[in-house]
Order: sequence, then C-alpha cells, then structure tokens
Amino acid sequence: MGLFGWLKKRKQEKLKNKQTIGEYLDDMERPALVVPVPYRVTTSEEARGFVENALSQICIANKAVEDAKDEYEGVTNSLRDVQIIAAIPEEAKAELATAAERIRELSAERANFQKSPNKIPEEQYLKMESYGENIRDMMKRLDDDEKYAVVVENDMHALEGEKSEIRYEIDEAQDKLELYKRLMGWVVGALGAVVVFTVINIAMLEGQYDMWIYGMLASIGIALAGIFAKQQEERREMHFQERKLNRAISLLNKVKVRYVNIRNSIDYQHMKYGVQSAYELNHIWGLYLEMKREREMYRNSSRELHDAETHLISILSDFQLLDPRIWVHRSEALLDDREMVEVRHDLNVRRQKLRKNMEYNRQVAENTNQSIKEFAKMNEGFAEEIMSVVSLRKV
Repeated sequence: MGLFGWLKKRKQEKLKNKQTIGEYLDDMERPALVVPVPYRVTTSEEARGFVENALSQICIANKAVEDAKDEYEGVTNSLRDVQIIAAIPEEAKAELATAAERIRELSAERANFQKSPNKIPEEQYLKMESYGENIRDMMKRLDDDEKYAVVVENDMHALEGEKSEIRYEIDEAQDKLELYKRLMGWVVGALGAVVVFTVINIAMLEGQYDMWIYGMLASIGIALAGIFAKQQEERREMHFQERKLNRAISLLNKVKVRYVNIRNSIDYQHMKYGVQSAYELNHIWGLYLEMKREREMYRNSSRELHDAETHLISILSDFQLLDPRIWVHRSEALLDDREMVEVRHDLNVRRQKLRKNMEYNRQVAENTNQSIKEFAKMNEGFAEEIMSVVSLRKV
C-alpha cells in the first residue's frame, strides 16, 4: 500500500463513526438533556442535589413524552382520516370535490378583497357612512353655495370697476372746475383792466374809445356768463357722480358682506367634509359607494365561505372522520391527488419525528433512572437522604 492509499484509509476510518448532517440535525431537534453520570459524594447536600437534578430531568423527559403522545395521536388520526377519504365512494367524492372547489374559489375571492387597498382613508369612509343619504343634499348645498360665491364675486368685481369709473368722472369734473376757476380769474382780471382803462379814458381821453370799451365789457360779460354756466354744469355733474359713487359703495358693501358670509359657509363645509370643493366631495362619495359595495361583497363572500366550509365538514362527518374541520384548510388535497400525497407524506414525516422524540425521551428517563440506582449503590452511606428525595418526588 502506497502513501496515498494509507492516507485514504486513515481518512475513511476517521469518518466511519462521524455523524451525518441528517443525524446531526435530528439530534438538534431533540431536547438537549444529558444523563447525569453517578459519582461519589461526601455530603448529604451533594447527594440530594444529584438526585433532585436527575429526577427533574426524568420529569422533563416524561412531560415531553406525554406531550408528544397527544400530538402523535392527532397525526395518527389524520392519517386514518386520509385513508377514509381515499375509500369514499365516487359519488360522494364528486360532492366533496364540489364543496372543496367552492371553498377554494371563495377563499381566493376573499384574499383579493383583503389585498385591495382602500380607495379612501378609513376616517373618510366612516365620515361618509355617518352622513348616509343626507350627503346628497349636503353636496347640492355646497355646490349651490360655490356657484353663488362665484356670482357674488363677479358682482363685487363689477361694482369695484363701476366705483373706479365714477371716481374717474369725479376727478375729471374737479379738474374742469379748477380750470374754469382759473379762467374766471383771468376774465375778472381782464374786466378789471377794462374798468381801469375806462376810468382813464373818461378822465383824460374824453370818450374816444367808448365803442371799444363797451365791446370789451360785453365780451367779458358773455365770457363770465359762459364760464359760470359751465361751472354750474360741472358741479351738477360732480354731485350726480358723487351720488352714484355713494350708491355704488353702499351696494359694494352689501355684496362684500354676502361674499364674506358665503365664503365662511363654504370654508366650514370644506372643513366638515374634509374636501376642497363640491366636486371632490362628489368624487369621494362615489369612491365610498364603491368601497361599500366591495365590503358588502366581502361580507357575503365570508358568509358563503362559512356555509361552504360547514357543508364540507358535514359531508366528511358522515364518513366518521375524527377531525373533519382540519380539511377545510386542506381543501386543495381533496381536489388534487398530488396534494393528498403531500399531506400523507407530511403526516408520516411528522409521526416519525414524534416517534423518535418519544423514544429519545423514554431512553433519557430510563438511563437517568438507572443512573440514580447506580448513584445510590456508590453512596450507600446517604441512602436515607436519597430515598427521602425520591419519596418526596413520587408524592
């Protein structure tokens, strides 16, 4: 044998007694209890401590066996039910398949409902639900208020424009009155000059310019009369425009009050319904109705699913199944033989693991009990203490 052959043989010998991965994982699944090794003690406290620890491990192992027994019995019953289902007559199997198919359809339908996101927040949904059919009148009122607010706002803008036009007319009239006032001053100044000239003419020139003076006086008089007439006309126009302005301001104030009130009402309704407009409220109401229909369908589907499950359980109960309810959640196996094979395989694997676990814990209890006996033989001087602990545990 060469060097490489010798190394290979040595490696095989090392691996011979080594656990496989499967064995290691099986051990990991079992309770990590170690059987206490007996030894000689020198005090009664040590003796009691060893026995109490050993008895505690026996209790744990026995409890694990009892728990596994219940589960083992349940798995065995399920395997028995699988055999009963396999032996069901074809006519009954058809009815069973129909019930299982109905459960599958309704379960998928309900799952889709559960996955679908809410179209509106739950708070908004509850708010719409609390208003009920009254929301239609509320929507109409909000819509009417918003339309009226637009009309009032347009009226307000129109009155603002009219007020500006009137102010412009008043300013124009004031400018004209100022102009006529200056013209009047100039004409009066000219009249004064003519008067002075007339006085001088009378005193020194002896009436050589009488006709000219009379003409000037007549012209000045006509001018004064015309300017005065224009002043009166502009004053009347300005007073008329001022009355119009006061009327426009009065109407504008009334419209502003209406606008403020309607806007306050609209803002309150927006806050109350959690919307920005009647259009949005109408849209949310539509989404609420869709959600309500979906939830009603979900409730109906849930009731139908419950009825289908009850029907399936009733069919299986007629064949004396030990646990017919569990097949509600295994309806796929009633429709597909491959699924039933998987169920049977899973149950067999579970039962095998439970059996291994029970065997392991029984062995632990047995070995630990044997360890107590060996410990008692090794420490006969503490027999009384050991028996007192054992007796107390049995009680």
